[in-house]
Amino acid sequence: MGCMKKNLYGRKAGEIKKALLVTLVGAMFVSAITPVVFGATSDYIIVNFTPSGAIDISVNQTEVNFSATAGTSGNYPTECPDNNDIAVFNDGQVDADISIDSNITTNSSGDREWTLDEDGTPGEDHHSFRLVNNSGAAQTFVPNSDNTAVWFTELNAGGGTNLFGVMLDLGNASSSTKLDAQLTWINFTGVAS
Repeated sequence: MGCMKKNLYGRKAGEIKKALLVTLVGAMFVSAITPVVFGATSDYIIVNFTPSGAIDISVNQTEVNFSATAGTSGNYPTECPDNNDIAVFNDGQVDADISIDSNITTNSSGDREWTLDEDGTPGEDHHSFRLVNNSGAAQTFVPNSDNTAVWFTELNAGGGTNLFGVMLDLGNASSSTKLDAQLTWINFTGVAS
């Protein structure tokens, strides 16, 4: 009987070649569908924002008229003779602090006449305004526009209301020319609480 020689190394080499070929084809397939990233980096932007909401302040009186005599105090306007006749509203989206201020008066010619007194003791040719809350207990003197002051805090959004009255105090007039009709305003400004 003849001996048959088997090529063990050749057979194993063939199996190894097949395994390597399958591995190579698999690696090529995976690398073809997988993005290759060399030296990948990332970056960012800084994002800042300040949320805000609309404040919509309105006052139910657009004008008030006083019939006041020089040298008198505690005069209410003819349209609003009570402590709760005027209302400031916040129809905005956020609560608001309401600041107030006023200024010097002018006559019909535009001449400056009566100076605003901020502490409620107007001297000659001076006037002052007091905002009186609806119970009549609390009074705030309206400051000059250089000294705007917070009058009411946290007026609620969506229709918050504060009722008040306005009073005029007048010092004495230095001459009859100071007795002409006068014009000024009281500003109401809302800022987010």
